[in-house]
Amino acid sequence: MPNFTAEELTTICHNVFEKLNIPAAEAEVVTRSMVDANRVGHDSHGVIHLPKYVRELEAGLIQPGASIETRHESASIAVLDGNWGFGPVIATRAVEVAIQKAKQTDISSVTVSRCNEVGRLGGIACLAAYAEMIGLLMANDHGGGTCVAPHGGVQGENIEDENGVPFQIFYGISDNSHKFWSITNARKVIGYAPEDNSAFRFAERLTELFKEADEM
Repeated sequence: MPNFTAEELTTICHNVFEKLNIPAAEAEVVTRSMVDANRVGHDSHGVIHLPKYVRELEAGLIQPGASIETRHESASIAVLDGNWGFGPVIATRAVEVAIQKAKQTDISSVTVSRCNEVGRLGGIACLAAYAEMIGLLMANDHGGGTCVAPHGGVQGENIEDENGVPFQIFYGISDNSHKFWSITNARKVIGYAPEDNSAFRFAERLTELFKEADEM
């Protein structure tokens, strides 16, 4: 397997995007997203995506230079429309907006629609860290696909309730005797099996807290 330096990969990506007349600023963001993914070991989101970008650009699925519009906005929230531009470019802008708002209101939330694949979310979340903030990013595959699931998500064969409606709420919580919600239905319908019992897992720390409270 051939080995390439980050500088070599960057040059290759820049050259490809230049041939496709992609704006330099957008090419830089997308290239950095891919190369940084390779550098931290997430090769699934690295330059292996370059051919896919080319195919989607040629098919008109990605609109280079697309404007990122604000559909709704308040002091702490924003809803952006990416107009099907490059995912990393749109996601970067969304985080920048979130940072700007959080500086004024301490917390913010920004959502994006019509956004192509954003690549490695961890790389974009670092923008918040650089701003000395905490960032939480999530993707849902436009809401129309099925290849992105919540952490620990499962797929059940049939989730109809007693009225035949295919919608239920399941609580994926610890298996301890002090839980506030029942997990009986989750066990029965989707085979949920808690991996720990928080009452035991945190017993030592809870004992310390109770002791400290008694001494106050």
